[in-house]
Amino acid sequence: MRSSDQSPSIVPPGNDQDVYLVLDDFRDWHVQVWRETDFEDTDLETLVEHLLEGQYSNPVRIVAFNTAEGWSRDVSEEVAQIPNQRCVEQRRDLVSSVQEFVDPTRAPDWSKDDNGGKTACAKAATARTAAGGSRPARA
Repeated sequence: MRSSDQSPSIVPPGNDQDVYLVLDDFRDWHVQVWRETDFEDTDLETLVEHLLEGQYSNPVRIVAFNTAEGWSRDVSEEVAQIPNQRCVEQRRDLVSSVQEFVDPTRAPDWSKDDNGGKTACAKAATARTAAGGSRPARA
């Protein structure tokens, strides 16, 4: 007889990794879906690259989970900060499909302006840093 009330894990050994999935809003079709992805593409780094490449129509939520550790949570706010930092580091603009996810209060004007040529991406990152924000820790 078992001495514990806990069920044995059904997760195979060696699969202890954080998995990130995106809820995407296809506005034209009035539907939201959890995007299908290959197992190899569910890590945080790949997700951020996919966001920067514009592989999502309109991301509205990101969840992370680890079945081996037994947790899951909404990481949308934490992950949304990373593309801003990356676009500043890589001197690139955010694709339009990600702009609202990264900063829903900002109008999607990501072109250069009259204030020294900074893009809205750089301004958002600068404002976040000035407000005490920093790059989030891995979920």
